[in-house]
Amino acid sequence: MQVALFIVGVLVLIIGIFFGFADENLGVIIASVVGGFILLGIARLIELLEGISLHLLKVPVTFNQLRNIIMNSTTYRIESASFDIHPNAKGEPMYPLVILDNAYYLRARVFYAYLSQSEDKYTFALPEQDPVVIHTADSYYKGVSLFNYQDHVYVKLNAIRLIPNIEGNKLVLEYLSGEQTDDHYVESDQG
Repeated sequence: MQVALFIVGVLVLIIGIFFGFADENLGVIIASVVGGFILLGIARLIELLEGISLHLLKVPVTFNQLRNIIMNSTTYRIESASFDIHPNAKGEPMYPLVILDNAYYLRARVFYAYLSQSEDKYTFALPEQDPVVIHTADSYYKGVSLFNYQDHVYVKLNAIRLIPNIEGNKLVLEYLSGEQTDDHYVESDQG
């Protein structure tokens, strides 16, 4: 339904504007622009509502939903007092914090200096911690510790005994202590 509305909305825009200019009729142009954008808006609302209903029904995340979540995740400057952060492709320690099913994920590249791979098995050997070996999944599903998405590997922070501490636009990674819950994070007003 959502795809059909989107297609009809685009067609109304294009065809209406074309015929409006061909007939030099301003009313047709205005009607097609308004009608086309209304149909496109309804299509977008349906997409959002489908995502909300799937989330409420606890249906697994689809590939498109995962793409939208990752693309819309907030990017932070990653820091840690315990280990070095590997820079991204632009040479900066900036990565999105992806939240999926109330769990926190970062790209495994963040931990590049402490990471080794053998086939589908990744070993995270962070300083002052026992190494953690995790098998990667081909896609995301609830509770997965490590998964691939479009040539990127994402790791669940509590699987490698870390928690994110958000301080404004900075995310400080800290070791998970015995008193803290697995999916806990701290948000601070410092900036």
